[in-house]
Amino acid sequence: MAPTERQIRLDLVRAGAVLALQGLIRPGEGNLSARAGDTFLITPAGADKGSLRAQDPIPVEIDGTGIPALASSETEMHRAIYRRFPGVRAIVHAHPTAVLRLAALGRPPDVRLTELGRLEFGTVGWTGFYPPGSAALAQAVAEALEGTTACVLDQHGAVTVGDSVELALRRMLLLEQLAAITP
Repeated sequence: MAPTERQIRLDLVRAGAVLALQGLIRPGEGNLSARAGDTFLITPAGADKGSLRAQDPIPVEIDGTGIPALASSETEMHRAIYRRFPGVRAIVHAHPTAVLRLAALGRPPDVRLTELGRLEFGTVGWTGFYPPGSAALAQAVAEALEGTTACVLDQHGAVTVGDSVELALRRMLLLEQLAAITP
């Protein structure tokens, strides 16, 4: 059974708190979303994801063209992913330190270091640098996620996807763990 909108909102609040506690986002950084029927709920622009409230995520039409005024600046990136991958139910975009360190060296985390890494990702997608919030970034990330559940954005963190907020969050935590142990 699909989760209710209320449950999705609570899942986003919890995921934001976990990301903040783990240091994968700082106040105002990152964004999270989850599919809810023909829409998705996304965190507000500039919001402290560690202090989200259930009423904060903003509904956005997947097949629409407009962006609500308070929605994340990366709303088009989330929309492009949902349009391209109907099975994706949740997206986490964070700025994990170890992932960013490797990205500065031009390298993604080595998923071969653990069995779980190989199972969850197989490979990690990569995008070059694109201006945050741009249509070019949205398109590049959606393309880079083909065949994987994680993508590193040069100078801009990482994106993980899943069939639930919990799974997308777990994948982000795992990606950062792999980045921390990548030689």
